[in-house]
Amino acid sequence: MLLIALSIPTMAQTTNEALVTDIYQRASQFYEEEKFQECLTLLARAETLAGTSDPKLLYLKIKARNSLYQKDKTHRVELVRDVDNFAGIVTQQNYSSEKVREISVLKQKLDSEFMEEKIVKDQLAIETMKNKEMNRNIYNEQIQLLDLDVKRANSKIGGGRFLTVLGVLTSAVYVVYAVDVLVRLATEENDYSVTYTTTTKYPTDTELIVVGLSWLGPMIFFLAGTTAKRKGREIQREVEQKKTLLKRQYLSLTPQVQFRQGFTQPQYGLAIRMRF
Repeated sequence: MLLIALSIPTMAQTTNEALVTDIYQRASQFYEEEKFQECLTLLARAETLAGTSDPKLLYLKIKARNSLYQKDKTHRVELVRDVDNFAGIVTQQNYSSEKVREISVLKQKLDSEFMEEKIVKDQLAIETMKNKEMNRNIYNEQIQLLDLDVKRANSKIGGGRFLTVLGVLTSAVYVVYAVDVLVRLATEENDYSVTYTTTTKYPTDTELIVVGLSWLGPMIFFLAGTTAKRKGREIQREVEQKKTLLKRQYLSLTPQVQFRQGFTQPQYGLAIRMRF
């Protein structure tokens, strides 16, 4: 009974090793058929059964993951992790030197790509700051020009208000003058000696013409004042629209980083809209 009890763990271990071997062979077949995701799924199961990391399993896992990485860069984190795990294992266990060198070359390539990407991002950050500063200067210059338009608009509005006041004053003078002329016109000529002083007299033709035309003065002032104020407010609205557009064009800097396949030739650029 004791011998049977002692042999049970050994049999279980042998069974697991057989299962791991069988799963590894099936995963290898999936790899040859370029079914890399299915291969990784089987290898994960094999690692769970094995209980420890195995260089043979990790090697095939790295090969499958690298094949996916060549088409989809989102697998990079997992690939780097697997490569680092492999490097930690082969320092303690004997494994094919050829395969070790292969993974070592892959690790160097990944490290080189990482440094290349970092350099590009740093260059992009510097370029972004330069363009932000340049755009800020252009924006400030444009704002200064628009401020001149604001002053011009305020001047027009102020002038319009002044003309409106003149229109009011001339209207008052016109009303007083017109009433006087009309009153004198309505009074009979032979009653002047009784009703008015000696300086009062019947309105002349010239006075009647002046009364008939003098309303044009206040009207002109009112129209000119209204037009000036309207033009000034239109300029103010136009300036506000231009300022809003300037903020969108010169203060919205969108960095864009593009890499060719495998990060072999990184490119960087800036999408800057500067039309005005």
